[in-house]
Amino acid sequence: MKQEISSLELHYLVDELKALENTKVDRIYHSKESKNELVIALHKSGEGKRFLRAQLPGKIFIQEYKSEQQTPTGLCMMLRKYLEGAILREISQAGFERALTLKFETRTEGKKSSYILIIELFSKGNIIFCDDEHKILNLLEEQHWKDRELKKDSIYIYPKSKYDTLELGEQRFIDIIKGSPKESIVKALAIELNLGGIYAEELCMDIDKSQKPGDIDEKTLSLLYKRFKDLFNRKHQANKADGNILPFILESSKTGTIHYQSFNEAIAQNNNIEIDKARVEREKQISKLRLIIDDQNSNLIDCENNYKENQDKAGYIYSHYREIDEMLKTLNKIRENHSWKDIKDKISKDEIFKRIIKDIDEKNNQIIIEFNDK
Repeated sequence: MKQEISSLELHYLVDELKALENTKVDRIYHSKESKNELVIALHKSGEGKRFLRAQLPGKIFIQEYKSEQQTPTGLCMMLRKYLEGAILREISQAGFERALTLKFETRTEGKKSSYILIIELFSKGNIIFCDDEHKILNLLEEQHWKDRELKKDSIYIYPKSKYDTLELGEQRFIDIIKGSPKESIVKALAIELNLGGIYAEELCMDIDKSQKPGDIDEKTLSLLYKRFKDLFNRKHQANKADGNILPFILESSKTGTIHYQSFNEAIAQNNNIEIDKARVEREKQISKLRLIIDDQNSNLIDCENNYKENQDKAGYIYSHYREIDEMLKTLNKIRENHSWKDIKDKISKDEIFKRIIKDIDEKNNQIIIEFNDK
């Protein structure tokens, strides 16, 4: 399942997000531990709290609860200072861009003020807080492009595509497609018009999508334009098909669909599924780490025990150093001229050697000794 909402999907989602207009900001959450997530708690009389949750770079939806929040950021503290208690007056999409604009109204001692919060859902994503003239008061991250710059105290400029997709007339649509350098019609629709692959495939249903844009005949181009305009006026029928969350039914879907009451509900529910999957995977990793730690702790205990045991042995050997040294010198001298059999015979007849030497490993030329103070 794709992780980011498309421009077309945001177009449909905004219709549902408008249910939050004229609600009061209760609390804002944005933590240092989760900088890519912004949660705005909103209260509507008679309906209680709802939470608008943005997950950068590409998701935004309403849910009925908030996730656990930790240390607030400086941006969060500023948003709380200016926006808590404010009324969310308007939610809109910037043209056909993946940028959402929230306009707030506050009253302090009878004076009305307006503020704008822009949530960009493309590239790395961003959160930009502006005054009513779009001067940037604070933002999540300064960003720079050749045609626009995001930094404090500058004027916010919305991203702008080469074409105003929503307002394209038929002839302009045809000119764009025929003039596209893309190798196929489906890629031209997906990229030139910012539709994305799923919806470009829908337009090309029963059309040879591999054709070069410049080779498409006028009749086919006219059909594509009608289908293109229809994309913006489909009946809201949120569903999940072919692993994708969709705001309406696709005729090109290949598998059965799961239906939802709203597009927002579909996004929220499947987001929770992804979180649950991530949590299960995280718990598996934690279990593996715990097994490794337990194994290392066990090895550490063995090492500590062996260390103590070897330390005791070393101390014991040191305390009997003279005896051991004399015994080894004697055995080495005997070994120069006698076989292991002769040595064993000598040991069996010497009470001191017999008490100390427990065994002889002829193969490895080792003498096993044992001291016992009892």
